[in-house]
Amino acid sequence: MDQIYSLHTDRNIEPWEFGQLAALNLWGDAGDFTGERLAGHFAAVDFAAHVRTSQHLLVGYASAISNGLGTVFIDSLICHPEYDREAIGGLLLRAVLTHFSGQPVYAMPFVDEQQVFRANGFRVYRREMVALAHRNDEPSGLGGIAAPEAVIHS
Repeated sequence: MDQIYSLHTDRNIEPWEFGQLAALNLWGDAGDFTGERLAGHFAAVDFAAHVRTSQHLLVGYASAISNGLGTVFIDSLICHPEYDREAIGGLLLRAVLTHFSGQPVYAMPFVDEQQVFRANGFRVYRREMVALAHRNDEPSGLGGIAAPEAVIHS
């Protein structure tokens, strides 16, 4: 594609357009990404960047979290599938690396998405790390664990 892209490091993304991008990447249904959820995400991350076409179509997004001690974790990297080979992922990764210059940056991409990370200098750390996950699908409460205010002392 002969396209001109622009990189933005603001958070001017509408929930519906993020939802469309996420749905195209099988992150969930477009409607799952409400304004409230996107605002919560933006409040939780330390850096966000996105890429748009000259027609203002959102085609890529990345976010990163810093622990404040010099370690950065790439929270999200997502690209529009139709623009997959347009170097958008690399552009977003370089934006993260530039923003957190001099700090170690970690990522845990899916196996089939490692190529863009490796092409941008990411390598297996001294010891290979394993991503462990726990889907927290409990809608509310602590899943049978008593909340501190509910504990009765006798």
